[in-house]
Amino acid sequence: MRAKDLKILRCIAGLTQGQLASRTGLSEIMISLIERGHSQISKKHEIVFKEVFRDIENFSTKDLLEALGRAENEKISHSSRKQAN
Repeated sequence: MRAKDLKILRCIAGLTQGQLASRTGLSEIMISLIERGHSQISKKHEIVFKEVFRDIENFSTKDLLEALGRAENEKISHSSRKQAN
């Protein structure tokens, strides 16, 4: 699993980083670091992520496109906040 995949799966599931952190036992900061490629996904964490996202295969194309849009909006929003500081 790649960092980019984690963010896409999270957005498809409609979860925030905080919600994913709660479900996996990782911190929200760690989720953010992984998604940005600043931390590796261990085999242990990959198993946990796969368990959380096991129902994703039931999503429709529409769900996937909407999730990708949310992921892109998150990226834009995060980038805007970073530039404002």
